[in-house]
Amino acid sequence: MGAVYKAEQPDMNRYVAIKILHSRYLSRSDLVSRFRREARAMSQLSHPNTARVFLYGQLDDGACYFVMEHLVGQNLAQIVRAQGAMEPKRAIRIMIQVCGALEEAHQAGIVHRDLKPENIFVTTQGGIRDFPKVLDFGLAKVTERQMRPGSMVLTQQGMVFGTPEFMSPEQAHGKTLDARSDIYSLGIILYELLTGKLPFDAKQPIEYIQLHVNATPIPLSERCPDATFPPGRE
Repeated sequence: MGAVYKAEQPDMNRYVAIKILHSRYLSRSDLVSRFRREARAMSQLSHPNTARVFLYGQLDDGACYFVMEHLVGQNLAQIVRAQGAMEPKRAIRIMIQVCGALEEAHQAGIVHRDLKPENIFVTTQGGIRDFPKVLDFGLAKVTERQMRPGSMVLTQQGMVFGTPEFMSPEQAHGKTLDARSDIYSLGIILYELLTGKLPFDAKQPIEYIQLHVNATPIPLSERCPDATFPPGRE
């Protein structure tokens, strides 16, 4: 669908990442809208745990692009695959920072709608390790209470977007979403960080959707019987 390039900005003495949606996809209004939505949503946010967007626009051939900060590190999915379950203190420290980024987005009326480990990148910033950056606001929605003239409601009730393993029950139902849906997704992410596994056993995406709606998550102590979790985490 697109490509990401590392580029040098000599006058600012920094590297940036340039994300480009190829011109051959310009006829796909859904992809163009998603790409622009991601750039606009991220450019409105200034929290240090949200990846910064510096500029967005179109190239001479019509291809859409945006320029964002260049990050070095791994996303949470890569970390869990390589290292397994995280020590609780580390997982909670990372997720507290992610919550800060989401708090700013929610106060601005932006609901991410696709939070998952792949969209949380962990880097080092200002000498601070395990510094998370929230990425990919391509499914972000501006809530009606924050709409201005010229804005659009970017989803309709009955339409399902997102990643089945991490979507909230109301998202699975295709209902109108608010900040609480993102908070549910954060809970699923934290569960996976603590256990290395998801809170439901399923093989197909539709099974995850059904379990989010109808089932109770497998307790942490059952997922990891040999692990010890702090009081209140269960």
